[in-house]
Amino acid sequence: MLKIRLQRTGAKNQPHYRLVVTDVRFKRDGKFIEILGSYHPAGNYPFIKIYEKKIVKYLKNGAQMSETVRKILRKTKTLHKLFELKKGIETNFEDVCEIKIEKKQKSGENLE
Repeated sequence: MLKIRLQRTGAKNQPHYRLVVTDVRFKRDGKFIEILGSYHPAGNYPFIKIYEKKIVKYLKNGAQMSETVRKILRKTKTLHKLFELKKGIETNFEDVCEIKIEKKQKSGENLE
């Protein structure tokens, strides 16, 4: 069975993740079939970059998503497009979808 999940890359305390499609029997950071995007939660400019058409291809073929990937696809509005596709509504999927993540302001920081 195929699963779309995150694979951790990056240095210590600087996580970067890849969205990959893999067999459920492989380790988290082990072999994968294809890279479907990337997720960079840390740093000055956190962002999500996904390949929507590739994700749709694997989901149509029966791949399952992890909960974290489901949340990421919800942020990029890809999950909403998938539900519209299931209802029969014509939807355009982009080759590459990239969004910047708004950083949460710490309670002690000033806006000045």
